[in-house]
Amino acid sequence: LRANGAGQLVCLDPRPRIELPAEARHLALPWQEAPPELFAELQPGDVLFIDSSHEAEEALAHYLLLDALPVGVLVHHHDILYPNPPLWPEENLVISYYALRRPRWQGLAHLSLLQHDPGPAAMTALFPRAARAPGRARGSVWLEKRA
Repeated sequence: LRANGAGQLVCLDPRPRIELPAEARHLALPWQEAPPELFAELQPGDVLFIDSSHEAEEALAHYLLLDALPVGVLVHHHDILYPNPPLWPEENLVISYYALRRPRWQGLAHLSLLQHDPGPAAMTALFPRAARAPGRARGSVWLEKRA
């Protein structure tokens, strides 16, 4: 935000594991308890970064949140390991959400697929820090909401 000279960071986390920047607005609650207007304020180009608590029940709430997002919002889902086997119960539910609503979402990047298809050597070439844990599955997806 400092480099851009603009923007706002809102963190929804009941118990952050790191100290948040002073300029961040922190709401110490689960995202499902956030005021709905918080998500409705997102604009095209804004980023919604989701690194949730990995509960299957929570994944169902994602359906409602993602359906309500304005067009043009970028969504980053952390810990999506497909095509590798999932580590968390909600991963298949999140993937099914996007599969069922495919025309409304544009996939932008898929870190796990990048590691899976070209292999670990290509991943390390692109991201040298990946060499620190070569067997670790990395996963996240970036998508954009379409009209």
